[in-house]
Amino acid sequence: SPDGRWVVLQRGFPTGAKIWRVSIDGGEAIPLTQMRGQKPDVSPDGKLIAYYSLDSGSEKSQWMYGAMSFDGGPLINRFLFSPTVAVRIVRWVPGGWGLAYLETIGGVSNIRVQPLDGGQSWQLSNFKSERIDSFEWSPDGRSLAAVRASETSDVVLIQSKSAD
Repeated sequence: SPDGRWVVLQRGFPTGAKIWRVSIDGGEAIPLTQMRGQKPDVSPDGKLIAYYSLDSGSEKSQWMYGAMSFDGGPLINRFLFSPTVAVRIVRWVPGGWGLAYLETIGGVSNIRVQPLDGGQSWQLSNFKSERIDSFEWSPDGRSLAAVRASETSDVVLIQSKSAD
């Protein structure tokens, strides 16, 4: 957490994953979610925790993301991932007014930002090739690092000649 007093973590993987927090002074971990929650990220002000989950209560079991209180409970802000989201990562934008996530179209990933107020999401990056595996802002919020990768494969057929 920004105040340096708590570690927020995911315990369990994948279907039993839940969000927990534990004091840096030790003690018992405190469960924060009742439902599945994965890859938590604490807001810059330390008041909210973003994560993603599978909405198993819906007819289509869609992946969703959002933010809950630092003390736990249901998602205060909840958004559905579009089908173009292959790698589910949710990060706070500097200032904590929105959540960033990855969208991959035609094998090319870009970072999108969803304002917490429910406004229209918008594309932050404009890469023309490769996918993004992960991303993170610098502590001062002035720089953004992205791990980008391309996937290549070659197929070679090797046949042995028979000794006639």
